[in-house]
Amino acid sequence: MISKIALLGNMNNNNFSFLRYLKDFGYNVKLLLYDNEPAIFNIENDVFDKEIKYSIIKLKWGSPKSLFFVKKKNITRDLKDFNFIIGTGLAPAFLYKAKIKLDVFIPYGADIDYFTKFNLTYPNKIFYNFFTTVYQRKGLKNLNICHMEKYSQNIEKKRIKFLKYKKRWEFPFPLIYHPEYCSKNLETNILKNKYLKKFIDDSEQINVKILYPVRHVWGGAKEDLNQKGTENLFEGIKIFRNHYPNISIKLVTFKYGDSIKNSIKLADQLLIRDNIEFLEEMPRKDIITLMSKFDIVCGEFYHSWVSASVYFEAIISKTMLMCFRDDKDFEERKNLLYPIINAKNPKEISKKIYEYYCNKDKYKKNIEIAYNWYLNEVVKRSKDLYLKEFDKNKLSGQELI
Repeated sequence: MISKIALLGNMNNNNFSFLRYLKDFGYNVKLLLYDNEPAIFNIENDVFDKEIKYSIIKLKWGSPKSLFFVKKKNITRDLKDFNFIIGTGLAPAFLYKAKIKLDVFIPYGADIDYFTKFNLTYPNKIFYNFFTTVYQRKGLKNLNICHMEKYSQNIEKKRIKFLKYKKRWEFPFPLIYHPEYCSKNLETNILKNKYLKKFIDDSEQINVKILYPVRHVWGGAKEDLNQKGTENLFEGIKIFRNHYPNISIKLVTFKYGDSIKNSIKLADQLLIRDNIEFLEEMPRKDIITLMSKFDIVCGEFYHSWVSASVYFEAIISKTMLMCFRDDKDFEERKNLLYPIINAKNPKEISKKIYEYYCNKDKYKKNIEIAYNWYLNEVVKRSKDLYLKEFDKNKLSGQELI
C-alpha cells in the first residue's frame, strides 16, 4: 500500500508546488488548505490547464482564531490517515495542540517572525494572537526537521530564536514547480490572454523593461524583515532617466502591499510617473508570463536574501534578477549562490541597469547558470533528501521520473 503524505498549508503556493514534485516522484500526497488561505494563492492561479485534478482537502482550521476553537479530536481526525506530515505556517501550533508529530517544518516567514511574538493588534484579535503565540512557540520547540535555508547573519539570528530542531536542511525549498512554466505554456498563455498580449506588444519598443512584482513595503522600522527597499529602486530609476535620457525605460509593478499609496506618491514626487506603470494584482501564471518578456525582474533592495518566490519566478522564467545579496555572509556556503545583478542603493541600481543595457548578451549565460542552479541545488537536492527521509520512515512510493 502506498503511504500517504500530508502537505499542511499553502502560503505563496509553496506546498502546491511541492505537491506536484512529489506526485512526479510517485508518492500519494495531498495538500491540506487552511481555512484562511489568501485568495491570491488559489491553485488556479498557478496552473495553465484547469482540467487537471489535484489532491486537495480544505480544512476548517488553520487560522489563529480557529486554533482556540478547534477541538483536538478534529485535528486528529483530519490527519489520522497520513504517515508523514510536512507543514508550514501554524502547523507547529495545531500539531502541538493535538499532540501529533510534525515531520518537517518549512517556515515561510511570518510563522516565525510574527506568530512567535506577543503583538499589539486589533482588540478582537489580541486574545487569539496571544493564544497562537504560546502554542506556536511550544510547537517550534518540538520539531524533527526544519527545512530552512541559511540566511545572512543579521536575519539568521532573528529567525532561529524560537526554533528548536533535531535536524536542519540549510538550503532553499522548491517554491516554484518549474515544468509548469516551460516556454510552450508561457507562449500559449500570451496568445490566450488578450490583455497580456497587448501589454507586451505595446512595450516592445521600450529599451529597458523592468518588472517589480514585490510587495510595496518601505519606510518603516529598519529591523522589520518585511522592508523591501522600494524607495531605492524608484530613486535608481530617477537617476537612470536623468543620466541616460535617450534610453527609454519602463518599470512595471503591482498595486500590492501596505505602502502602495506611498509608492505612487513617491513616483509623482520624483517626476518619474511616466516611467512607472501600476497594474492590478494578477495570478502568478500571468506574472511569470510577463517576466519572460521583460529584461530584468527586481527583488528586494533592503535585506539580503537567497530565495523568495519572486526570485525563483524570475529564474524559471529565464529573466535576469536584480536585487541585493550580501555574498560575504555565504563565503562558506557558495553553493547557495547563483548569478544576479547585485545592487542596493539608488546609484548602484542605476549603474547596474545601464551595464545590463550595454551588455544584454553577456547576461544570457548567467540566466542559464541560475536556471540550472535551481534544478540542481533546490529541486534535485530536495528530492534526494525528502526521498531518503521517506525511505527511512518506510514510506513507499514508485518514482516516476
